[in-house]
Amino acid sequence: MKNGTNGRPKRTGNDVGAPDGGSEYQFEVNFFELGQLLIRKRRWIFGVVIPVMFLAALIMFIIPNVYQSKATVLPSGTTDKMSAIGEMIGVSEATSKLNENSSVLYPLILESNLIKDSVLSQIYNVNIKGKPIRVVPSEYFDEDDPNKLRKCLGDAMMVKSNKRTREIYISVETKYPELSRAMLSEYLRQLENYNRFTRKSSAKENQRYLEKRLVEASKDLEQAEEKIKEFRETNSNWANSTNAVILRDLLRLERNQEIRSIAYLFLKKQLETAKFDAQKDIPIVRVLDMPSLPTIKSGPKRVITIFFAGVISFMLVVIAIMFSDLWRQRTGGNNRESYQTLRRDFSEAFPRSRRMLSLIRRVRGEQVLQSKDKVKV
Repeated sequence: MKNGTNGRPKRTGNDVGAPDGGSEYQFEVNFFELGQLLIRKRRWIFGVVIPVMFLAALIMFIIPNVYQSKATVLPSGTTDKMSAIGEMIGVSEATSKLNENSSVLYPLILESNLIKDSVLSQIYNVNIKGKPIRVVPSEYFDEDDPNKLRKCLGDAMMVKSNKRTREIYISVETKYPELSRAMLSEYLRQLENYNRFTRKSSAKENQRYLEKRLVEASKDLEQAEEKIKEFRETNSNWANSTNAVILRDLLRLERNQEIRSIAYLFLKKQLETAKFDAQKDIPIVRVLDMPSLPTIKSGPKRVITIFFAGVISFMLVVIAIMFSDLWRQRTGGNNRESYQTLRRDFSEAFPRSRRMLSLIRRVRGEQVLQSKDKVKV
């Protein structure tokens, strides 16, 4: 790189001795001289880029292939018209009024520790290169700590949803194609089990309440019937009796039994209706694409990684060469003048940094003198 066109600051407008208020700086790069510099330093470039690419290739070929199994789940539940319009124009889902059996919560459920623990507790029988093998997740991920094991599974699983159509895309990536499909199938099975047996809804809560209340109503009815039975056994001639007290007590007992019977029949009907509503309220996992058996590896991207490693290393070497050449030229001719000007401007802009550098130099100088004195002694 030569003076005036080597990428250094160049003063224009006034000369070097002009006042600071009338000076301007431009940074010029001569690409022809830069090309000549890179050709001269080609050994540096090849000496860095080629080893970096070779190291990247070595690492990439050590990393085993991974295979990704994918599945697509259709949305369930309904939305009102305003919510649907809001989702189409990109309004936040927080403003949507979704019913309880919507599939919006599926990604959150799939990423929960409850589902992860269920998937990790299974043992998977898969065929690897024609040999049946039992795969235990803790052995596959080589982790015994539950939290780290969940993190490993979370890194292998990915779930995302389309905000407009609300379709859910799930994938699992492992070193073995059949293991990826088996784990993804287990994810879907655990999601179905959660919807059927664990997930709470107003219909299920209503069913539980009616079942509990029906048991209490049944006991009340049995007690009322037992009291009438005891009363009739005590007053054996109650049918022909004209005693007002006996007739009054019998009428009260029969009325109480009738009320208990009506309440029991009403709760029984409500319970049957609640069971039907609870069955309808169970979200259905509608799988559009079942977990696939991958035949083509999904990673690692060896060629792309090696290419970018070479490009980045090349850029870093070029920058290092440019700065090295500028540093070499800073003590010669006009470059020294530009360097001193840049140093003075920097000191004026950052006075504290200048004082700190001066202090560091003075301390280092004192330490050097002390070390020399010790050597002389």
